[in-house]
Amino acid sequence: MISPCENLSPPKTLPKEQWAKREKNSEGFKPGVMQEKRTLFKRDFGRANCEVRQRIRINVSGEMFETFEDTLARYPTTLLGSQNKRRRYFDPRRCEYYFERDRTVFNAILFYYQSPGILSKPSTVSYDIFVREMKFFELERCPRNGDRKKEKGCSSSRRTRNLRSRIWQSLESPISPIEKLINALSGLMILFSLAVFCWETLPNVRESQRAKYYVQTNETIATDQRVMETRFWFIVETVFSGWFTLEYLMRLATAPNTLHFVLSFTAIIDFIAILPFYISLIFRPGKLSDIVSFPLLRLVRLVRILKLKRHSTSIKLLFETIYDSREELQLFLVCILFITVLMSSALYYAEWGSGQSQFSSIPDVFWYAVVTLSSVGYGDYVPTTALGKLIGATFCVTGVVVIFCFSPVLFAKFRRCSSRYYQELAELQIYRQETDRIYNQNRDLPVEQRPPKTHREETTELIDKG
Repeated sequence: MISPCENLSPPKTLPKEQWAKREKNSEGFKPGVMQEKRTLFKRDFGRANCEVRQRIRINVSGEMFETFEDTLARYPTTLLGSQNKRRRYFDPRRCEYYFERDRTVFNAILFYYQSPGILSKPSTVSYDIFVREMKFFELERCPRNGDRKKEKGCSSSRRTRNLRSRIWQSLESPISPIEKLINALSGLMILFSLAVFCWETLPNVRESQRAKYYVQTNETIATDQRVMETRFWFIVETVFSGWFTLEYLMRLATAPNTLHFVLSFTAIIDFIAILPFYISLIFRPGKLSDIVSFPLLRLVRLVRILKLKRHSTSIKLLFETIYDSREELQLFLVCILFITVLMSSALYYAEWGSGQSQFSSIPDVFWYAVVTLSSVGYGDYVPTTALGKLIGATFCVTGVVVIFCFSPVLFAKFRRCSSRYYQELAELQIYRQETDRIYNQNRDLPVEQRPPKTHREETTELIDKG
């Protein structure tokens, strides 16, 4: 077998005359020094070409991975980074290391070595499996070269990041009693704001709100009473909007990825929920039309009901079920659309020549078709001919069959999402308790006496991403 160094030719040397000319033209010419440098240059050049990075093959449950030995050596305290630890897993016949472990998790572990310490849990793997693989490969405490030197200078910034992470975890994944209490209080604020939104539409309340701007009366007592009522509802709305604004700003300040948070669906809903209040402060009624200043802004406040998704497990599971069943729902809507158009056309032409038809066009039959397919049947439109009644009966039976076919699919999806959610919640609680226990043990120790740096920042990001 030919070694890599045998194929390398030594660097071509220049003639002595050219070397002497070059050395004379160089500043500070010293023949002995230049000759020594030239010799060292040739020696180092050959040595650099002879040093070849050694590749390591890793077989994880039948899937092959390749990396360099110096890449794994960045973390010498881990199983893969230490030659002595990984030696017992070496297969000399195949010249590879064999591990009967999870292949999906090993992808993330290998990326941790190849990247500057980025560790991310795959979305298809549970926390229990991920933590088990981390313990096997000894990634709980694996300082990189130079991390202990940076420990002292980065302690204050790390405490700030830990505080931000804990606030974000408390808002997104409440586990402790205080976190659950704050989460329940936020949910009650949403419910109360929706109750006030509905209460303001009562006739007496609506008239009292209009009095301040539109009603002119000579009775000072009546006017003051109406103004006080209007001021009361304004104070109530200010309290609700202030709470939602504070919650939005806290999430914005502690989000791991600010841009990703701002562009997320929940953040957009939070922003839209508080936007009408500040628009009404800037543009008082009279500067904008009544349609813009009152009904439209009040209607936008109704999006607060979507904020309950964050505070209610049932609503969260309902949204996840709808998202997971999007393909089945698309098929369901296509079936409903096809049946509606087909049956509406047939019913329209069946009733067309009777002279007593209540349907003036095919789109006019759409309402009757949708109401009949959903088994509601208001009775405002009914067919009059025998053929039309037969088509209407077909509407009812078809709607029952279609709904019966798709209901078990949605129920199965909901049960799957529910079991997955509670399983991950239990695993998350155990994982956070374990990381908090390890962190609290070493928090009060001096920097010199602390054990190697743990992956608290990385595990916190894992908890945030879920």
